[in-house]
Amino acid sequence: MTGVRYLIDENLPPDLVPIFTEKGYLSSHVNDIISNVPVKDSAIRKLSLRNKLVLVTRDDDFVKSYVSRAVPERLIFVFGRFQKTEILALFKNHLSLIISFSEQYNLVEVNEEAIKAPLDRVTQRW
Repeated sequence: MTGVRYLIDENLPPDLVPIFTEKGYLSSHVNDIISNVPVKDSAIRKLSLRNKLVLVTRDDDFVKSYVSRAVPERLIFVFGRFQKTEILALFKNHLSLIISFSEQYNLVEVNEEAIKAPLDRVTQRW
């Protein structure tokens, strides 16, 4: 099991947590940690920084804050029009590759076709 921990944003299904856990990765869903719903982005940023968590999100506001201020420090951005079942299948089928990228790059994009480190111009097609 790796020491890296993953924080699943409220805009992604809590069902992602067991997918990470089954593969040996520590993860939590935002709604299990922060009781104020809806959760403010600023609270998520503080939580991820304070606890050195990799944020997994669909919210492009986090990409903007990463690019402008490097907050959060590490981010997996899910980009595209996915249904819940598609997101779960994507992570179930490709979690090892997604994790590998997140260990190498601080900003990782996951979309329908590939996993990318857009600032480093590195792409791995499915």
